[in-house]
Amino acid sequence: MGKNDNSVIIEKDNQKQLTDAIFDLYQNKEKRERLGRNARKFCEENFDIQKISGIYEEIYKTL
Repeated sequence: MGKNDNSVIIEKDNQKQLTDAIFDLYQNKEKRERLGRNARKFCEENFDIQKISGIYEEIYKTL
């Protein structure tokens, strides 16, 4: 999965870019659905509670 396959990157304080991105997603159902699926998959793979708790446990052991 490429860098922008699960999100839209907006420069800080760039209202035009944000508006354009929202409008683009509004007009492009396929892109909107693809980004949603990929974002969910990314979260499921990277933010699993078991995985995160293991990472925290290892950090606490070093304190």
